Amino acid sequence: MKSRIVKRSIVLAGRKTSMIQYFRNRLWRGETDFAYRLDRWDTYGGNIIQHIAIIDDLELAMVAYEAACKRWPGETITLRQGARIIKATRV
Repeated sequence: MKSRIVKRSIVLAGRKTSMIQYFRNRLWRGETDFAYRLDRWDTYGGNIIQHIAIIDDLELAMVAYEAACKRWPGETITLRQGARIIKATRV
């Protein structure tokens, strides 16, 4: 029996696009549904200068936070779940 690949598509903003292309574009733009986010902030704490990681597991996020603090000592690093700050360094 011959296997068949079913190509699925969705309609976004009036355009038909493949599911693979849709999710590839979301990941490329940084739109993800991960629970925890690790960010590095500028000196004044007003702007994010680098998104370090987006992680779904809290334990892994905590380990990544500790590693980021060692990698960038003296920098402001935050571990967030949405708008809620779980851990943060302050300079």
